[in-house]
Amino acid sequence: MERVEDSIGGKGVAVVYGAPQLPLPTAGSRWARSRQLHRFARANGASHLLRVLDAAGEADTWWAGRAGVSFAAAIDAWAETQMDVRDDVVILPLDKRIYAAELEDRLVEQEYLLGAARLAEMMAGWQRRRVRAFAAGEMGSALEGVVRLEALPFDLRAHGFRRMSAALTAAGLFAPAQVAAAAVVAVAAAVPELDAAFRELSNDADRHAEAAAQELTTKLEGSYAAANTLRGLADIGWNDAVLLMHRDGLTEMRFEDAFEVSFRGQSATGFPGGAAAYAAAYSATFELAGERWKVRRPVSWGETERRSVEGFLAQGLARELHAVAKAARAEVDASPGISSGPAEERRYALRIPAATPGDLVFLASALAGRPFGLSHARCAFSGYLASACELELVAKGMAR
Repeated sequence: MERVEDSIGGKGVAVVYGAPQLPLPTAGSRWARSRQLHRFARANGASHLLRVLDAAGEADTWWAGRAGVSFAAAIDAWAETQMDVRDDVVILPLDKRIYAAELEDRLVEQEYLLGAARLAEMMAGWQRRRVRAFAAGEMGSALEGVVRLEALPFDLRAHGFRRMSAALTAAGLFAPAQVAAAAVVAVAAAVPELDAAFRELSNDADRHAEAAAQELTTKLEGSYAAANTLRGLADIGWNDAVLLMHRDGLTEMRFEDAFEVSFRGQSATGFPGGAAAYAAAYSATFELAGERWKVRRPVSWGETERRSVEGFLAQGLARELHAVAKAARAEVDASPGISSGPAEERRYALRIPAATPGDLVFLASALAGRPFGLSHARCAFSGYLASACELELVAKGMAR
């Protein structure tokens, strides 16, 4: 979440972008929902909240941010009413910068604040998407001859973040001070028997609401560890020390456990001393069965990065991965998506022929900060070179 101050037509505006979002069911007790939002704000370092009402009335979406406005929320509300808008790019010139939003299925997936110098680079990447630009600030002059400016169809300042206490109170929820005051009044004024009954009912409702909120949090949680794991494999699999195992007939490297990488080989010259020496040097386990040997080395860069996948659409992740895989010379095969509440999980099998550590590092850089995990990997070696690497990535994003 970032906040940038600019202006539109000389009038100051603070733009909050990349704000985390939390869909929160309207069912359940007000106490439980209030506590959930307190934790959400604290976890994201937010002093302000923005509430976007759900038309169905089943769940509202809360955005965590600071003082300012959300262009993304305004664009989402507008795009929902436009039948011809789907995966467009929306550009809004401010006085000093240019705001851009990439939409996926009528929802803002990525936000950017650009200078004029970077605009051409971004436009080149949007050649296959419809770009719509709306007149706003003075940087509109930088768009002349690039894209046609249309009249602004919505209010850029309509979705403003409010101080957490004010936002909660307006929604009929409780700010921290109100929770404390209400508890004091209840203890001082209530008849003991009635107060005990009230507390029992309230606690029961809170437990149900907390369980529902925790279930939703779990369903929205995904792995972001693929980038770190791929970098680790590139480093460990092509490190100079691995030459010790190549001399003893290294045939493959596998990543199947979050905290372990194994190497397998077959020695044609007797005892695989090089493999044994490698295992000793890296506190690894060495196993020998006839001519076949195996080294299992512990690693510390496995499945440790798990957090909410809100803000990423499953469809958008699929597009990104196919584009990245093509650039990395990888063949992609996708499995059917599996629903997880409002999110969707999908597995992708990638095969990189004649793989190099550069291929893995390239993939890692492209997937950094994206909800991709690596479930397993296998790189086959022949004559000191990798003949192929086979990877299975797990992507999790919002269904819409």
